[in-house]
Amino acid sequence: MEKPRASFRDPVSLVTPLFAVLVVAAMMPAYFRLVDLASHFMMQYAVAAVVLFVMGILFKSSRYVLVLLALLFCISAFSLLPYLPITKPAPDGETLKIMQVNVLFINKNPALLKALIEKEQPDIVVSSETPPVFAEMFATLKPYYPWQDIHAQKGNPRGLGVISKRKLGHAERTHFDHKGVPSQIFTLALGSQDITFVSIHPFTPTENIERRDNEFRLIAERYKKTPVDHLIVLGDFNATPYCAAYKQLVKSLNLANARDGFGIYPSWPTFFPTPFLRIPIDHVLVSDTIAVHNFRTLTPVGSDHLPTLTAISIKAKP
Repeated sequence: MEKPRASFRDPVSLVTPLFAVLVVAAMMPAYFRLVDLASHFMMQYAVAAVVLFVMGILFKSSRYVLVLLALLFCISAFSLLPYLPITKPAPDGETLKIMQVNVLFINKNPALLKALIEKEQPDIVVSSETPPVFAEMFATLKPYYPWQDIHAQKGNPRGLGVISKRKLGHAERTHFDHKGVPSQIFTLALGSQDITFVSIHPFTPTENIERRDNEFRLIAERYKKTPVDHLIVLGDFNATPYCAAYKQLVKSLNLANARDGFGIYPSWPTFFPTPFLRIPIDHVLVSDTIAVHNFRTLTPVGSDHLPTLTAISIKAKP
């Protein structure tokens, strides 16, 4: 039997082995930069596998190539299964609307976010990369959001903040790993029960992947050692749901992504014109005591990230 050979007349057969290496690398449970960077594009890999499969038919590629492409599609699509839309139960208790947004520390136009807040009327807004100009805008909303804990930073992306219609309980600015990368912890009552929020914005994987992953690990260690009844970890994670460090955080604390059952909703970068070129790195992770009733991305606010809006309630005890 003659072995299938790739030729320049069949570019699909030339590209497919390299594509296979990329997809397999993306699935490896490794914690170093190249594998991590490869892992963030599972949606794009699924689309690329379909495109290459169709091209393979047109170029009359060998059946081995077509079977391999079908397998690569299944591998990449498997990571997307949790986000397929499903019917969610209606809330049986009080709900909370959470807006999460990376405003971009060089963004000088807070009017877009202010208009979006006035339109969507979230109960709380949790922001990262918060510069002083946004802190000033938040201050104008105090008649509607009287409880505020803002830690603005000028000239760097480490500013955090929360504004709330509901009374904030314990609030602190802390560091899980690196002293230059703060996190914000606060509590908020929903009904008669307190929810603990952890707002994070770790290093990017290109900047310092070890520090990012260590922050995830230390968050998991803290709340495994001193668990809380209701936990939400949210913010710009600089990680997609497909990378190993994110998966370990979710597994350690038995968290669920608010996206589950609603869609992928890629949130970064907004300068790409289509969602198919973006990736989901802005997350709201909830403990299994919390029900999510809605999740979606919102309109741009002058940042390279899209804001997200999540509606939650506390599950009734059986």
